[in-house]
Amino acid sequence: MMIAAEPTVSVLIVDDHHITRAGLRLALQQEHQFEVVGDALDGRAAVERAMQLRPSVILMDIGLPLMDGLEATWRIKKQLPLTRVIVITSHDGDDDILAALGVGADGYCLKDISAPDLIDGIKQVATGSSWLDPRIVHRTQRLPIKEEKRGDVVRILCARERDILRLLEQGTDNQGIAQRLGVDVEVVDMYKVNIMEKLFNKSSRGLASGGSEAIPATRPLQQDFQPPVVELPAQVEAEVAAEPVRQSKGSVAPEGLVVGSVFADRYAVESFVGEGGMGLVYRAKHLHMNRRVAIKVLHSSLLSERHLVRRFKQESMTASTLNHPNVVTIFDFGISQQGQPFLIMDYLDGCGLNTVLEKDGFLDLNRFLSIYLQVCDGLAAAHAKDIIHCDLKPSNIMLVKDGLDREVVKIVDFGLSVVIPRDTNVQSQLTDSFEVYGSPCYMSPEQCAGSKLDARSDVYAVGCAMYESIVGSPVFTGKTPFEVFAKQLRSLPERFATACPNRSIPFFLEQIVFKALAKNPQDRYQSVLQMKDDLLRLVRTR
Repeated sequence: MMIAAEPTVSVLIVDDHHITRAGLRLALQQEHQFEVVGDALDGRAAVERAMQLRPSVILMDIGLPLMDGLEATWRIKKQLPLTRVIVITSHDGDDDILAALGVGADGYCLKDISAPDLIDGIKQVATGSSWLDPRIVHRTQRLPIKEEKRGDVVRILCARERDILRLLEQGTDNQGIAQRLGVDVEVVDMYKVNIMEKLFNKSSRGLASGGSEAIPATRPLQQDFQPPVVELPAQVEAEVAAEPVRQSKGSVAPEGLVVGSVFADRYAVESFVGEGGMGLVYRAKHLHMNRRVAIKVLHSSLLSERHLVRRFKQESMTASTLNHPNVVTIFDFGISQQGQPFLIMDYLDGCGLNTVLEKDGFLDLNRFLSIYLQVCDGLAAAHAKDIIHCDLKPSNIMLVKDGLDREVVKIVDFGLSVVIPRDTNVQSQLTDSFEVYGSPCYMSPEQCAGSKLDARSDVYAVGCAMYESIVGSPVFTGKTPFEVFAKQLRSLPERFATACPNRSIPFFLEQIVFKALAKNPQDRYQSVLQMKDDLLRLVRTR
């Protein structure tokens, strides 16, 4: 008897971040049932691509340029009611979820969802079911079921709705729930919509009465769509997510600091130093301690990106636990009166290794060994505290002079770092995700694939930086991040004899670099200290 093949699910990816789109592609490519038919970078393009491609499922971000994801979803569902839309975003507020459901979204999940959970969600939605990120379902399970009091707007679930919520939390799909309860799948869908309305809608008295009347999944909207005004829910689980939006409505966060002003009552801002992907850096002087510091503030345009705010705080929390001469010192973290996150760190009067490579092309062997022995020491200190840097690259290796005019390495930018819990089950939950962060030219194969990470991922990144420091160009390049990801996963680097034929590179150094660049983590150095030992052997043999 022949078994019919599963129908192919065509997927359109809508996100304005290249790396997120590439991460989603990588996750979906592992499943033969899915075919990514295209992508879009903004809401208007999403609507146009949806009309052209008519995909089975659309993965839709909320924070898109030109037209936000909610309006794009509404317009698509109006024209293509059979196309399923999963909102995949960093916005985790209750009102965000309700707004997405209100414009017709069939599913909702956070960007750091694990790849298996996302795959399962797409499959459920493609068959006509509605779906929520399991963690959101789990969160609703922890909400207290209150008794109704006269005059109060209270959310109450009936017994059948609580049964469905428990089954959802256990991972049961719609078909399984329908079989357990003896109802049709369509009835389960209606109950789920009702549950989500009750749990996330704080303004509707009709839903607070405890009734179980089904509510249609897509509510009628005005012809001229206006994105819902989102207010913070009373219960915000992530306090970092709440911090930047505590400013009064209508206030505008500053783009940056004013040179000559006093910041946070104690730092005199002296000059603008530079700008990165997440923040602006200024040189300042502590008014009472005569200490020169660097102030890093998050871009005001990123304040609504809650995962980036969390990442900014993560940098201060992880780096502040490290006390090592080869790691930048973090003194303070806070939120300014304007609602702008900031951190205070060592002011490093030097330059990044990337600047040296741009100027000189490559490092001579003595300087190479001095720099990378210190890089190993700094990373070893982080790894000893179960911290993985996750974004080690030449621009994050700062070079400064000490009091004896010696070149000292300072590793900076722990904004993407991961703290690995001792509990491996928790670790797998934290890192087994489709979401991909980092700089593609320096990312390990497992990081490109969104798989579990450990200290060996940093070993690979060091190998990428060492290769570039010798050859004068990155290990792999490409026109798009996805092309670089593919090379990191499958291609082998050029040998030094081919990449830089006019230079004499010790064979043992090539062995060190290529061992660090092994595709399989088991074939790499198992720690940066093992790699340091071989670098010291090279020093002794010269």
